[in-house]
Amino acid sequence: MMGFVTFDDETDQYLCAAVLCPGNVMAAAGAVGILRRLMALIRGSIPKARIRVRLDGGFANPELLAFLDGESGVEYVVAMAGNAVLDRKAEEAMQVARLLAGLTNQTEHVYGEASYAAGTWDRERRVIIKAEVVRAEDKTPKDNPRFVLTNMKQTPQWLYEEVYCQRGEAASCKEKSRRCQRFQQSRTTKTAFVMRS
Repeated sequence: MMGFVTFDDETDQYLCAAVLCPGNVMAAAGAVGILRRLMALIRGSIPKARIRVRLDGGFANPELLAFLDGESGVEYVVAMAGNAVLDRKAEEAMQVARLLAGLTNQTEHVYGEASYAAGTWDRERRVIIKAEVVRAEDKTPKDNPRFVLTNMKQTPQWLYEEVYCQRGEAASCKEKSRRCQRFQQSRTTKTAFVMRS
């Protein structure tokens, strides 16, 4: 498991934790302890920091989610493996994605959301749905639904593409300059923590 920190939506990520676990240990083993220590360090250094936690698949377990929900001022996005219930909740969006992919002969995706509670959870949580149909030359189209848990309020597409994936080109010089100016004016910072298994 490796943890990375980024500051104010910058593209660079800084390694801040690395734990070597045996192959038979769940990805989330020890994650609460690491997050608790890192959040205390961040809050001790930057008291007004907003903390955003982004976790890859394997971390969506009851203990970790309860911890994140109990931390004041912490935003999170956590990938979750699909299952029969989530697949049913995504089916309407998948139908639209299949229709679009058939019309354009390209990979298409549609975003949605649902409420969901696994049997071991104490409550429902917001799930972002990315209903995707992947099209590749000379291959049959393939359904590729994705699910991300979050406590954030923004649109499903923005949360998936801009927060969870954090992909794309580095910002232009103009955008970097604008962000730098915002950072200097605000005197607070937002810290994102990313864990990968």
